Amino acid sequence: MRVLITGFGVFANNTENPTETLITSISEMNDPALVLGVDDVAHTRPCAIDVEILPVEYRAARERLEQLGAYDLHVALGLAADRTKITIERFAINKQDSRTADMSGHIARNESIDDGALALETSFDVPALVEAARQAGFDVEESLSAGLYVCNTVYYTALQVSRSAVFVHIPSPEYSSLETNLDFIRWIVRKLLSEIF
Repeated sequence: MRVLITGFGVFANNTENPTETLITSISEMNDPALVLGVDDVAHTRPCAIDVEILPVEYRAARERLEQLGAYDLHVALGLAADRTKITIERFAINKQDSRTADMSGHIARNESIDDGALALETSFDVPALVEAARQAGFDVEESLSAGLYVCNTVYYTALQVSRSAVFVHIPSPEYSSLETNLDFIRWIVRKLLSEIF
């Protein structure tokens, strides 16, 4: 069983990206599957967790995900600096449109990601997932829009590779600490693996 957790580096006017900090923290664990507590969910299946910090670039991030290929579960993380809660995204839209340049300098204006479907939806029941997260003590909301910047492109690509993917937007550190974020990642990975297996 293979799990992929992705985040992003810094971009635009943000001096730090909490998803990069999360990915770095997970990568420094001796055995991420054991530390995150997913081995007991996997039962007799060995579990490997891979982590990746994606470039905040439309094309490069998409190409990297295509290179990585399909996983049993992909939890993608992104920064939503204008939000105050962790949000779980339900849809990805086949569109790139932002006045903010990506880190390669490209400004996408009303561009389709590819010639695929207008929108893709995760195979997971996001409203039920949000409710379960709240019952577990997390301040979480559902979101119907991952935006039209690189986060959305990554989510769309991830869902093309496998519908067993979900995108989680993390707010700025003043609204959600590293410890809270790690606890949530541990919870959501375990929860989704229990649904898959």
